[in-house]
Amino acid sequence: MTNVNSINRRRRKKGNRVTLTLTFMFIITFIFLLMSLGNMDSYGDGEVEYIKVTVQAGESLWSIAEEFTPGHRDLRETMFQIIDHNELASEIIHPGQVLEVPRVY
Repeated sequence: MTNVNSINRRRRKKGNRVTLTLTFMFIITFIFLLMSLGNMDSYGDGEVEYIKVTVQAGESLWSIAEEFTPGHRDLRETMFQIIDHNELASEIIHPGQVLEVPRVY
């Protein structure tokens, strides 16, 4: 009987260690996920530098995004990034408004 109790205790200890290890790995993975979400400003295209641009008469968000979008990138991504970064409620912009526009390298 003592031998059976001893085996059961060892199994429980091993099970507890496995559970603890898996929990620790989950927490570390979750932390790295949160840290990566904090770097979303790059939108997966490398380093992003923001340039202040003053909207001129006749300019649209589309024309500004077109000026600063490299050929390999979708223009809509740049527009979304401008809207998101500047916390715009819509795509409507006005002359004299200052926007921070991404310049992707």
